[in-house]
Amino acid sequence: MPTSWRLTFEDRPLQEVVTRLGGRFQRRDYFARVAERWKEWIRQNFLAGGIEQPWPALDPDTVAGKTRGGSATLTGRGALARSLFNPAVTITENTVTVRPRAPHAHLHHFGTRPNVITPKSQEALTLRFQKRVQRGRAVGAEPVARRFLVFRTAKGLVFARTVHHPGLRPRRLMPTLATAQAMATDALDAYLSDAVRDAEQR
Repeated sequence: MPTSWRLTFEDRPLQEVVTRLGGRFQRRDYFARVAERWKEWIRQNFLAGGIEQPWPALDPDTVAGKTRGGSATLTGRGALARSLFNPAVTITENTVTVRPRAPHAHLHHFGTRPNVITPKSQEALTLRFQKRVQRGRAVGAEPVARRFLVFRTAKGLVFARTVHHPGLRPRRLMPTLATAQAMATDALDAYLSDAVRDAEQR
């Protein structure tokens, strides 16, 4: 599910502005203004830990397992932060779109359902030991290798074959539709004011 906002030039208010200004309305210039407002809101929202809806605090076990950032919900030093501070902006003749570059941004924005985590990657710890076996009257041992997830919790280091993760709670990274539209309207008002001032100075 994408995490982005798009403004389409087919909106009636924009068409009316074009009619009033004639050739003086530059769509791309206006869309660039909208994009800058959205980008600044996204940055401030990240730094504030949620403007419209404060982000929920981290679970104590999550804080214990973090290697950096302490109890901060999301830090400003990771790939997610970089993708939000410098989001992808696409401007065409009819649309402007702003979206985070990180492919996992939507997981934080919308949250996730509970899930089961199993050791699949090479980073999982593999323990090898001898398993006691009995075949008829003979008792012997055979090598067994099992993979474990290793992580730190508030109670210390944990080794587990599987982890029942409760899921991520939503931490909104993008503005609501109403807020995004309000910023687009403010950008339009500023654009019109500048256009009128420039016309008067000619």
